Amino acid sequence: MQIKKSALFLITLFFLSEIHAQNFNYIIGIKLFPEIATLNGYFGRIAFGGGAYFIRYFPKYELSLETGLYILDKGSGGKKSIQGTGSIDLIGELRYAKHYYFIGIPILLRTHRNIFYSSFGGSLEYYLSQKFVNSETIFNESDYHKLNFSININGGINVPLNQQINLSVEGRFTYNLIPLHKDLNQKFMNFGIGIGGNYNF
Repeated sequence: MQIKKSALFLITLFFLSEIHAQNFNYIIGIKLFPEIATLNGYFGRIAFGGGAYFIRYFPKYELSLETGLYILDKGSGGKKSIQGTGSIDLIGELRYAKHYYFIGIPILLRTHRNIFYSSFGGSLEYYLSQKFVNSETIFNESDYHKLNFSININGGINVPLNQQINLSVEGRFTYNLIPLHKDLNQKFMNFGIGIGGNYNF
C-alpha cells in the first residue's frame, strides 16, 4: 500500500510539472540560502542570504533564463585560541566570524526535465559592507574590489503544489573569480542549499 501511494504521488508530481511546461512561460519567486561561507575553501562558517528571482521559460527547448536580486553573505569563520595575559598557556577558544555582504544579480541558464532542473552561469556582485564578530581587520575598504563576479552551479527540484505555485529545493555552489582585497589572492567560495517558493504565470 505504501509503495502504491508513493508511486501515485510521483506520478502526480510529474503530471503537474508537464502542465506547467505547456501553459506557463514566466516564474517569479523568493529564495533563502543557508550556506557554508569559506575563504578559498577553508575556515568555513554558517551564512544566510536570499532575495527574489525571475525566470523566463522556453517550453519548446526545456530551457530557461534566470535572473534575480540577492543579498549575499560571504567570508570566513572558525575558532581561535585565547592566551592568558603574560602567559603562554591557553585558557580557551573563541569563535570568530568575518562577514562581507554583497548584492548580486545572477544570469543563469537552466535546463529542465519534469520536476528536476540544473543551472549554470555567473553573478555580478557589488560589495556593500562588512561585519566582524570577535575579529578585526587591518585592511581598508578602499583597497577592496567593490565589483566582483562569481561562477554559479545549482541543481534541484521544483515541486508543484498546484498548477501555479511551487516549492523548490536546490544544491548551490558559488565561487568568486576576483579576490576581495587587491593585494591578496583570497577568493570566496560558498556551498549549501536554496529553499524557496515560486509562482508561474
